[in-house]
Amino acid sequence: MSIFGLTELGIGTIIVILILYFVPTFIAAIKGKSNSVAIFALNLILGWTFIGWLVAFIWALTNDNKQQIVVNSHASNDRSISPIMTVPIQENAIETQKAPLSEITTNDFHQEKINQLKQLKELLDNGILTQEEFESQKNKILNS
Repeated sequence: MSIFGLTELGIGTIIVILILYFVPTFIAAIKGKSNSVAIFALNLILGWTFIGWLVAFIWALTNDNKQQIVVNSHASNDRSISPIMTVPIQENAIETQKAPLSEITTNDFHQEKINQLKQLKELLDNGILTQEEFESQKNKILNS
């Protein structure tokens, strides 16, 4: 049977060619690339040229360049190995999400309390403070 003069073999061939043509777009979508729409546009418009398809393919395979902040989970001065946490951030995230001054002050205040509690816990762990002294100082910090 033929549709528009094409046999099943011809239709199957066209489908395979279209799938291969849009491989860069599929890769970008699967990887969750932030610029997958641009890769699709390049693939659609210039994919018929081998160079355009190759550029879209390589672009789809590359990793997004996201800045990362490395945060120490311990605020101690000792030289032991401490676990770290890597936090990816979006490009221009700092510029687009500026916090009001009152929020920055509040965040600094909370961070200072966290640092004080960490130092207090280290004193307890090192045997400098007793459990009762630790609880008393902890309550003072949390209630201030």
